[in-house]
Order: sequence, then structure tokens, then C-alpha cells
Amino acid sequence: MDQICTNPNNTEKKVGKIPVMLTTIAAKAEIANLVQAKLYREQTSIRYNSENEDFLPYPLCSTSLKTLGKYGIGLQLYFTFIKQAAILFFFLSLLSLYPSLNNYFAKKTQEDYIYQTLTYFTLANQERVSRLETDINKANDLKSKSENCLEKYWILDFIMNFIFIGFAFVYAWQSKKTVIQAGGNNLSISDFAIEIQGFPPYITSEEVHDFFISYGEIAEIYLSRIYKGKLPKYKKIYEIAYEFGIRKKTQFHFRKTKNITLPQNILDNKIVLDQTHDELLVDKVFLVFENAESKEHCLRYNAMMKKSSFWHSQSLKRKDKEIILKMQTPANPSDIMWENLEYNYLDILKVRIPILIVTIAVIILSFIGIYGIKAYYNTIPSEHDCTELNIDPSISINEAKLNLKSTDEIYCYCKWKVINTVIYNNDVTDYCKDCIHAYYILSTINFMVSLCIVAVNSLLKLIINLLSKYERFRSKTDKRNYIFVSLFFLMYFNTAITTLVANSNFSLGISKLQGKYTTLTRGWYDDVGYSLTVTMIVSIFSPHVFALLILWPIGILKRKLCSRCFKSQYKLNKFFRGPSFDISDSLAQALVVVFTTYTYSAGIPLLIIICFGSLILTYWCNKVLILRHNRTPPVYSYNLNTRLVFFLPLAVVFHCLFAVLAYSSSEIFPFSYRKSDETGHIISGGVKIVDVIKRDSTIANGIIIVLSLVSMLILRNFDVIYKKLSTFHKVSAKNSCDLYSFSQLKESGKLAGLNTYNIYENPAYKNLIHALDSVARKHKKIFSEIDALIENPPTGTPRAENNDSPGENEKNAEWDGNIREIIDT
Repeated sequence: MDQICTNPNNTEKKVGKIPVMLTTIAAKAEIANLVQAKLYREQTSIRYNSENEDFLPYPLCSTSLKTLGKYGIGLQLYFTFIKQAAILFFFLSLLSLYPSLNNYFAKKTQEDYIYQTLTYFTLANQERVSRLETDINKANDLKSKSENCLEKYWILDFIMNFIFIGFAFVYAWQSKKTVIQAGGNNLSISDFAIEIQGFPPYITSEEVHDFFISYGEIAEIYLSRIYKGKLPKYKKIYEIAYEFGIRKKTQFHFRKTKNITLPQNILDNKIVLDQTHDELLVDKVFLVFENAESKEHCLRYNAMMKKSSFWHSQSLKRKDKEIILKMQTPANPSDIMWENLEYNYLDILKVRIPILIVTIAVIILSFIGIYGIKAYYNTIPSEHDCTELNIDPSISINEAKLNLKSTDEIYCYCKWKVINTVIYNNDVTDYCKDCIHAYYILSTINFMVSLCIVAVNSLLKLIINLLSKYERFRSKTDKRNYIFVSLFFLMYFNTAITTLVANSNFSLGISKLQGKYTTLTRGWYDDVGYSLTVTMIVSIFSPHVFALLILWPIGILKRKLCSRCFKSQYKLNKFFRGPSFDISDSLAQALVVVFTTYTYSAGIPLLIIICFGSLILTYWCNKVLILRHNRTPPVYSYNLNTRLVFFLPLAVVFHCLFAVLAYSSSEIFPFSYRKSDETGHIISGGVKIVDVIKRDSTIANGIIIVLSLVSMLILRNFDVIYKKLSTFHKVSAKNSCDLYSFSQLKESGKLAGLNTYNIYENPAYKNLIHALDSVARKHKKIFSEIDALIENPPTGTPRAENNDSPGENEKNAEWDGNIREIIDT
């Protein structure tokens, strides 16, 4: 920065750029040591201490979820949900075997050409009246069989929905009990602490102590500061100073080392702060009581003390004013993002809205991509088109060659032939080559759509995680909650809804989406249903299997080959530590699989079995990764699980909405039959909305939808219900907190996470704060010496104003030279 020096006559002169050497930080720099880096990796991973004080990995199979809970209740609940959801879908898979096998072995008429093998497990393979049938009695008999099959399906589906809703309540109860147990066995500093907002920015610890001492003994008071958004910049400052120390200690390019400085504008107030940490204004206060009872007593009367007559202290300037204190239980100090505490919700919203627009744009591009890929379907005759052409698939190939001339007629004739006849009969194969070519193209397109969905989901993960760095979350748990909710809804929409909408033909008022399907026809299952099934099969192995089989071995190889590329211990430690285990990403992915498979399981019951396999693989892959590959995650709270429990009944709502469409398809489960006036063949009768509503399956699904919505309201306030119905909540956490004081737990090392809110003892921030203090002190020292030099110029006279005189210019050069000497020291 161009610094301004003021002479006694109040004239200003730019004296150049001021470099800063953070020698205090540089002196603490450590030269890279491979043994120390390996030890750091073990210390930052989930390990236990042996009798020889070595860090040993936990066994893969026998490690309980309770053991994982020692590293955060959020981690324990994540694995608990995956495990219990897998058990749920195991039982649902047993129930779904009947419709899956019944669909597969259904008597399929000869003229139905199904492209994909997986379609045989769907409702599309249900028996139907032949297109050439003329006997109305035979058609009605088949209708009775169809109605009997439908009745079995919707009753079984009704039972599965009840089981799913019951699972939501059982899991909510068990997870709540787990939270209380973990609270009693794995206490953290937040169990004894309160976060206070509303104090004046010049409040002192003594004044806070005097105000709250009446509630109980106080163990710690920490004043959170306002960093003016500049704290993250000190990470770069620290790294440069640290690198300077490493180069000096290793004498690596020592001549260049003398000239290594921080950025030349390091003293610019737009970039750094000119005050030390303890001189900054106060934003919030973190107060830790010795006993949890004192904390509860303080929060209990929070409503009564919203307007506190605090201004009684003689040391305060504004005694006549009242303030409003807002108190709440804070996050664990290892979970707090200190640089973002100073931002209000309006500041956060200004950043979040543009990011939301970007993510929505990605979804729109995904829809355009899928719609573009599917555009080829519009050139192929649909089943409705073939029905209108009235092609008789029973005629011989010679008759077809003579009578069928147009491309659409040939395609429809070949489409309704048996697949083996088309492929293995040379005459038919030659005649139907265009249809066979379309078959392979459609199979490729369906697979490409699945890959496109998976790719966009991965892109959404990358974008949400990348942009979330700029969203100013107050804690890592808040950040994970936002990422979880955003990823879940965006990925679910991209996976389950985008493909459905891109293939639907309905009016939007202004434009019309020219998809192929207005209802769930047999062709829909062979097209859209197949794409969804393939996508879910791919999700079994992505992304956890990729991390297990690819990223983990690559990490081991990189640590062996690239460990000598680092000169500093700081960078070598960062290189050796394991990658972060992102609970929100993995949970969102798992929930998308659960929601998507259950949404379409009424028509594609095979998806239930696929979901069971996906959950089993997710559980074991992630358990291996967290115990062997990833570093210890932050101490996540149970908030993520609370949101998850609330969302669960929503899967049943989506399932029932699709089930209404699937069971009301007149092509698969016809309402009536009639003879065509033109051809005399039996065709399905018209369908009225009243007929759909009156159908038993529709009524049953409507009841389940109402029940699911009520369940969501109950689960939203489940804590209150749990306290009224359960006696267990009175035993664990509160009694443990009352049994031990904060100081006793701290000394015994029984507190989970960090045991202080002091940012100087926070390993993630202490280096940044040391850099902040070092720059501020250097800032003050430089300008105090410059001010002293201005007051007492070396020549005995102030810096001259007139630069025209050679003598005065000589004095000015000497004056500036002395200032530069101070700066460069």
C-alpha cells in the first residue's frame, strides 16, 4: 500500500510500499519430518491408544456405532440411519418379491415388443387383451383377472406404506434416545455453555462475570470479536510467513530468503486489521458455567430477562439505556466458524440468493440435456401411433413387404413382433433392420440418460460444496445442514423428476413439452422406467465404491511417493491427513436413493431390492473409509438427523402420488372394454377422473397421503412428544451433567471436542489469530517510529515543501531514506 506520512505542516507524501516480516511465526516453522507427519495422520484419524500409547485403528466389523458416537453424535446417527434403513428395505424387499416375480412371469401377449429385459419386472409386463381380439367376453374375463391382481398389489402397497411410516416413528424414537444416551456419555463444553448476543461492543469479561455470577459459578468467559470479514486473509499471511521460516532454516535459496516478504499491500486496512485480537470490538459472549444446572437456570429465565437493566456498572458510559440479551445453547467450539459469527441473516441472504440461482440453472441445463438426448424418441412412432395405423403383426413377412410401404408402418409391424423372431429370422431381420437399429440406439440413449443424471448429481455436489464456502455459515453443522437439504432436493429433482418431466407431454400454458407420454403406458416403463432403474443400479456403486477402490489406494500411493516434495511440516501434515468425511453429501445421496426407489416402487418393485443393496454397500464402504482412510470429522450435532426424520414421510407421499398414476393406467389395468366401430377389435374404454377417484387403490393411497402429512407435523414436534411419553430422557444427559462439574470433566479428558471457546487454543484458528496479532503489532511499531521520525527529523528541520531547490531536495532524500530504513528493518 502507498503509505501516507504527514509532516508537521500537514502535507502528505507517498513513501512507497511497506513490507512486513512476521518473524514470530517464521521462528516457529518446523522442517518436514516424515515420522511426525505419520503421527499427525494417526492423531487426526479415528484411532484408539494402546497400552504402549500407540495409535491403533479400530476393527472394522466389531466397532460399534456407540464407539463412533464418541467422535460426534452426528456421525453415530448417520451410520444408525443407513443401518436401520437397510433393515427396513430388507423387509420391504421380501414383500416386493411377489409383485416383481408376478410381473416377470405374467403371460405377455405375442405382439408386445419390450425392448429392455428389466421391463419384465414392471407393471408393463401385465397380461393384456390382444390387439386383434374380437371376443368381448374373453376381454371381460381378462379384466377380472387384472382387477384381482391390482387388488393384491394395492393392498400389499398399503401395508408397505404403513411399515415405512412406522419406521419413521421408530427411528425418530430410537435416534432421540441415542442422542440422550450420547449426551450423558459424551458430554461437550456446549452442555455447560450459553451464547449471548446483545452486549455492547466494548463489554469486558469482568462486567459479564458480574452480571451472570448470580446464576452459578462461572468456569470460562470468552468474548467473540468482530473481524470485519478479514480473518480468512490471515491464512495466506500465516502460510507465507511460515514458508519464510522454513526457507531460512533449511537455507533454501538463502539469498532470496532475505527478500521474501508478505504482499506489499499487507498493511492496507482494506486487507488486514490494525488492531490485535483483544483490541477488536466484541460481537458475542460465550459463557461456560461449572454446572449444567446453572446453565438451565439461566436459560429458564431467558424470557423474563429479555430486557435487562444492565447499565448499573459505574465503568459504563450509557447507564440509562436498556439492552436486549439473546441467549441460546452454542455449538461446540470445534464446530463454530468464527469468521462468520458477525454476519446477520440479511448478509447471508445476499450471498445465498445468487448461489441458489446458479444451482437452479444447473438443474435447468440438466433438463435441457436430458430432453435433448430424448429428442430422438420423437422421430419414432409411439404405441398410440402404431395403434392408429392398425397394423396386423400376424401377417407373414411377404405380405408385410407387399402391403406396408411407409417407414412408420414397417417400424410398427416389427415392433409388435416377438424379439427372437426379429433377431434370429434372417428374412425378418433384413426387413426390420431399421427397427433393430432403433432398438440399439434407444438402449444407448437410455444408458446415456442415466450417466447424464449421475454426472449432473456429481456436478451439483461440487457446485454446492464449492459455493457453500462463500455463504457465511455460523457453524460447520449449519453448513452441513444447508448442503444436505440443498443436495437432497436438487439431486432428487434431477434424478426422479427431471426424467419424468422430460418425457411427459403436457401443457404449461405458453409452451408445450413434447414428450411421448401423457400417461404411464407400457412404453413408459420400457423407456423412462428403464432409465430410472439403471440410474439406481449405478448409484449402488457411486460414489462410495469409487472412493474405496480408487481414492483410498491412490492416497496410499501418493503418501509413499510424494512425501519428500514438502519442505515444511505444516504442508506435509496437511498432505498426510486423510480427506474429510462429508456426512451431508453421503446422507443426501443415500436419501435420494431411498426417495427415488420408493417413489417409483409401485410400478417398478425391483427398485426396492436395488435400494437394499445400495444401502448395505453404502454402510460398509463408508465404515471402512471412516476407520481407515478419512480424518476425524468435526463434532456434528444431531440437527442433521432431525431434518432427516422430518423428511421421511415425504417419501410415502411421493410414492402414493405415483401409485395413483400407476394403478389408474387404463392400458395396464383397464376400467372397461368395448368394440371398436371401425375395426371390430376390442379396445379399452374411456377413462373419467371420477372413475380414477372411486378406485379402491386411489382411496387407499389418499388415506396414506393424509396420514403421511399428519406424521410430518407430529415428527416436527417430536421432542415434546418424546418427553411426555418417555421416562428415559430424565436419566441420562442431565444426571451426568449434574454428577460432574465442567472442570472435573475437562481435567479427566471426558469432554468431546474442544474444551474451551478460547480461539487461541483452537487448532483451526490459532495460527490465523497469531498472524493477526503479529501484523497489528508490526503495523503499530512501524507507524509509531515513522511518527517519531516526523516529529524529530534527522536534519533538525521538517521535510521541505518546496522541491525546486536542489538543497531542499537533498534534505528530503535524506529524510525519506531514514523512513525507508525503519520500514525495511
